[in-house]
Order: sequence, then structure tokens, then C-alpha cells
Amino acid sequence: MERARARWGALTNATLEKHGRSERVDHRSYERQGLDRDPGGHFGPAAAPMVDRGGDHERLDDAAAVVDDRDHLRAVDCEISQLETTRAVLVQELEHSEEYPDRRHGSTYGGSSRDDDSSRGR
Repeated sequence: MERARARWGALTNATLEKHGRSERVDHRSYERQGLDRDPGGHFGPAAAPMVDRGGDHERLDDAAAVVDDRDHLRAVDCEISQLETTRAVLVQELEHSEEYPDRRHGSTYGGSSRDDDSSRGR
């Protein structure tokens, strides 16, 4: 079994490399790799049919919840991005209106404050 897993890992890594991918797999357990990590849960071949028949499968339910959470997070990230874009546009419009205060306040006198200062004799 060890040789088959090692061969599978070598073939998978060769295919990843062939397609320009940087990811690599290691057929060894996390412990043998020196990693302090818990192994992932597997559903097994009976999980989907069990759920289809109305049964419960806790790990499959948990996995579905994770997918839902990721989808929700993506939606929130998208909304945040749209809000940041809207904010940037509003800030730019505000800065532009401050450069031209006559437009902002709807003033129709047409003169600038510099012209007013010069007519007063300073």
C-alpha cells in the first residue's frame, strides 16, 4: 500500500508540474511529515446516498455549512468592495466640489474671493 501511495503522489506531482502548478502532494501522514495537524474528515462512499434517503450525516452537513459560509463571505466581500468603490467616488466628488466652492453652494455671483479682496483695497 505504501508503494502505491508513493507512486500516486509522484504521478500527481508530475502532472501538477507539467501544468505549471506550484502545489505538491505528499502521500505521508502529517505525523510522518513532521506536521502538527489533524487529518481531515472523510465522508465515505455511503454519505451521499444516506442523505438522499433522508438520513443524517454530521460531517457532510458540516461540510455543506462551510460551503454556505464561504459563499456568504464572498457575497459580503463583494458588497464591501462595491461600498468602497461608491465611497471613493463620493470622496472624489466631494474633493472636486471643494475645489470649486461656487458650484457647491450654487452661487451665481461669478467672482472669486480674490477679486473681492482686490476691490476692497486690501
